[in-house]
Parts: sequence; structure tokens; C-alpha cells
Amino acid sequence: MSRRTFVALALVALTTLAGCSALPVSDANAGGNGAVTVYLSDRPGVTDQFDAVNVTVTKVALKRADEGCRGCHGDANDSAWIVRDIPDATVDLTEYAGANATALVRDAGVPNGTYEAVSVRVGDVTAVKNGSRVTVRVPHDRLRVHEEFTVTPGKSVGFVVDAAVHETEGGYVLRPVVNESGTDVRVCTRDGNHGDGAGRNGSDSGCDCRCGG
Repeated sequence: MSRRTFVALALVALTTLAGCSALPVSDANAGGNGAVTVYLSDRPGVTDQFDAVNVTVTKVALKRADEGCRGCHGDANDSAWIVRDIPDATVDLTEYAGANATALVRDAGVPNGTYEAVSVRVGDVTAVKNGSRVTVRVPHDRLRVHEEFTVTPGKSVGFVVDAAVHETEGGYVLRPVVNESGTDVRVCTRDGNHGDGAGRNGSDSGCDCRCGG
């Protein structure tokens, strides 16, 4: 079974923003705020055993560190969370292993200040292994990474949420990989753009920034 780069995205009118990535939402100039780009990537490992791991993302949320409920588990009812609805975008993680990544939101305008977490809401996961569909669970239907970062006026911060499939006694689970996530991870997107950061494992070697393929 061949691997797919993407399943159909929802809002066709915004596809010019996507390049070869999942459909981003961009409004970096809104109100003179700073901006954040959130990438989704996959750590090589168990995921390599799959023909496809299609993850449907519905929202991206950023938690401010200076207000709201610290330690709250939700990302919808807490005023500290800035939630961005995005057109349902389905990303095949098998296509984004290692330093490869796709932008879920690109240069999204957000209030300046300090943030302490990023949460990617997952609507569904459809996985195929050896030609057969298998179940992959996502605890709490989200991929959340806690790391403090600061948004300043006129600048864009890149934040990578790295995820991987883990095999457990109860089946397969998709979880974030904390030590491969954050603002200090350099990634390559399929439209040829580099994400911010110092470099995954300190190097860009083997990073294929070409579109398609």
C-alpha cells in the first residue's frame, strides 16, 4: 500500500497558504502582535512499521503563563488558553519523520507575552499496518507539550510538537515526544522552509526540504 502525503483538507479557499504542508492559518499582522508557527513532526521508531498514520488535527491551543488557571487540564474552558480553530487537516505522520515537519498554523498572530504550553487537538487517527487498519489511541485527544517561550512584537516563534506511536500492552498510543519538541528544534517543511531553532540533534544533515517526492 502506498503512503499518502495528505487526506483532503477542508477549506479550499485557503490552500494557497499551505504549500506542501497541512493547511495553516496566518494572521501575523493582526493588531501588531507577535506570531507563532506550530509544526507537527514524527520521531522515527514504531511509526516506521506503519503504512500510514493519518492524524486529523482540529485545533491548536497556546497557554499563557501569566494568567488563568495554572495546572488546569482543559484547553477550552480556561481563559489562559488561546485556541485556534483550523480547517480539519489530516497529516500522515509517516511522511514527516526525523527533521521533516508540517506547519499546522503559520505565523498566527497572538498576544505578546510568555507562554507555557502548546496543545494540538486531535479529532481522529486512522492507521494502516501491513495493509490492515489498526487502532491508535490519543490520550485526552490531544498532543500537549509544556515548555515556556516568549512572543514579542513583530517576531515569529516556531514551536515543534513531535509525536510518536508507542506500542503498549493495550495496543498503540500516539503521544508527544517532549525531548524532541519545543522552540529549539530546527525542522524542514515540504515547501522548503526551515523552522526556527538550533537544530534537531545539533545538525540539519539529511534534511530533505524538497516539495513532493
